[in-house]
Amino acid sequence: PGCNGLHVGSVVTAQGSEWDYVLLSTVRNAEANDQTRRSKPNVHLGCLADRHLLNVAVTRGRLGIVVLGSAVVLSSNRHWSAFLQHCDASGGLLLAEEQPQLLVA
Repeated sequence: PGCNGLHVGSVVTAQGSEWDYVLLSTVRNAEANDQTRRSKPNVHLGCLADRHLLNVAVTRGRLGIVVLGSAVVLSSNRHWSAFLQHCDASGGLLLAEEQPQLLVA
């Protein structure tokens, strides 16, 4: 009850579908060490490093998307870095230590 219309799945299962809003978790449970990040920056991102899956993920929400993850880790990939720069330039990047401004109706 209360979860009608909620879809939970991978980006691959989202291809061809759209929803009003998407909550995308890019949080990974294993962190690469600094040396691995410098020598092989996309290794620790796994499937998140795939630009086609990124495109699918960020284009499924008709009205909006919320991405949860580490901007530092994601920006090690050039496609994620471009996406994060776009979000920042549009005023849509919120860092963990920041508080969102709530709109009062």
